[in-house]
Amino acid sequence: MKQAAPVPAALSRADADLIARLVVSGRRCGRSSLDRFADGLARAMRSRLTAIGAPGASRATGKGAVPQDRDTFVLIERRVEKHLGAFALRQEARWRR
Repeated sequence: MKQAAPVPAALSRADADLIARLVVSGRRCGRSSLDRFADGLARAMRSRLTAIGAPGASRATGKGAVPQDRDTFVLIERRVEKHLGAFALRQEARWRR
């Protein structure tokens, strides 16, 4: 049975944005609970990350678990979509040069 990722008690918007940036960029923040959280979300969103070519697709093989709290998952998923959109626009601008 998979263990649920530990959800910070009060997830601030700054933390949600940090997790979203970690998912899209594939980087680590050094806070193991947030890194595991980002790994699980990257695995859950692997097809979106791969389709856009985001570096975070490489995190999709991590051992993180997707949060069981739907509200938290939806909040962070929306922030990830925002960062994916920004990443896609930057990639398109680079291709047009």
